[in-house]
Parts: sequence; C-alpha cells; structure tokens
Amino acid sequence: MRRWTWTCLAFLGTVAHAQSDPGLYLYEIELVGGEGTTFSGSSLVVDLVVQDSDRLSQALGNTTVALQTSGDRGLRVTLGGNDHFKGKPDRSLASSSWVVDFDEQSVQSLLQSLSESSTTGEEVLPREITRFTYDQISDKHYRNGFDIASQVADSLQGDCTEHAVLNAALVRANGYPARVVLGVLILFGEQGVVAAGHAWNEIYYQDTWHIHDATLPLENADVQRVFYLPLNPLADEGPGYAM
Repeated sequence: MRRWTWTCLAFLGTVAHAQSDPGLYLYEIELVGGEGTTFSGSSLVVDLVVQDSDRLSQALGNTTVALQTSGDRGLRVTLGGNDHFKGKPDRSLASSSWVVDFDEQSVQSLLQSLSESSTTGEEVLPREITRFTYDQISDKHYRNGFDIASQVADSLQGDCTEHAVLNAALVRANGYPARVVLGVLILFGEQGVVAAGHAWNEIYYQDTWHIHDATLPLENADVQRVFYLPLNPLADEGPGYAM
C-alpha cells in the first residue's frame, strides 16, 4: 500500500469541554500509512504517532477501538467503521443542557418542521433526523467557534461542531440518547485519503451506540469508506461553556 502521512490536530483531554480556547484540548496526532497499514474495505489498521501514547491509550480504552502498542510513541489501532464509546447512556444524554438546549424556541421551531416533513410516521428515526440537520444548515463554513444548539438553529450555519450539536438536540428531543464526539475522521475517496479533526454524534438505539455524522448523511460515489477515531465525548455541556 502506498505510504501516506497526516498530522491532525484532534481534541484530546482528560475530558472534552466546549471552551473559547480550543488550544487547551488540541493534541497533535500523526497518522502513518505504510507497511503496518492494511485496509480491507471493512476495517482499517493504522499507526498513530503521539507524544503521550499512554494518554491516548487511556482515552481509546473507553471505546470499542482495538489497539496495541507500536514503538515508544506509537499505537496501532484497528477501526471497524462504527467504533464508539462503551457503556449505556445515562439520563443526561437524553436531556436538554446548556449546550444541547433543545427546549429553546429556535430548536422547537425546527422540531416542528422536522415533524411536518417526516415520512416515517409518528416516530422520527435517527437517520431521518441526521439528514434533516444536514439540509437545515445550508451555510456550511469554518468561521464559527463552537455554537450551542439554539444558536445554530437561529443561524443555520457552521461546521462539523455546529452540525453535531444541533443534531444531538433534535435527536434527544425525539427521545434518543445522544452525545457529541470529538476525534478524527479518515475518509477514503476517489481522490485519495483525507484525515482531519472532526465532530459527530453517537446515538443510542437498538441496544447499542451508532455513529451519525450530520456532515456526511448521504451516499456519495466519491467516498469509498469512512472511519471514525473517537477520542472524547463532549463531557461538559453546562454553563462552563464560554463564547
């Protein structure tokens, strides 16, 4: 396999917070593809080179990602496409919060539109909600810092963090536990391989967690495979959030 290398700035800390200074939680991770890398179509084995492999190993130990030590500064991980955090949801992941504030009027208005547009009857399915979030955020850009759900519902703009926060609000309001996850997206496409720091959702239904990415809700002929390396859930959804 042809060698490829990325250096990603990915959110990694003891816990992840929505803060005005992302530098507190940015961690540099180098992903190296080469002899140690295999891609079967259903799974990806990749080496991660980091300054603190113990810290990264501890973070990934809370997930379903399979990992092993690879050198002094490395971890070899096996990604299966739907790797998620372990455990069952607690009550907070189904509730409105400071950041995921689905009880605000701007979000409630979107919920009404979602209900009226639903094609699946009274129960709106997570996949339909995720597609709705993608469609509603029509102005997609990187200028916003980390807006809370009601702000996103007002502006209908932003990047992956805005998509993930609004999607979590709409999903929770429909009765599904959901979290915002920060980590690395690895995308195989017609133009090669892309990796970047990213935010997405894990939604709990059918007795397990499922990845939903409101920035990539559609089948795309240019995208061959997508893998998610989950590093931290957004743990602080309270008033400690600061613009």
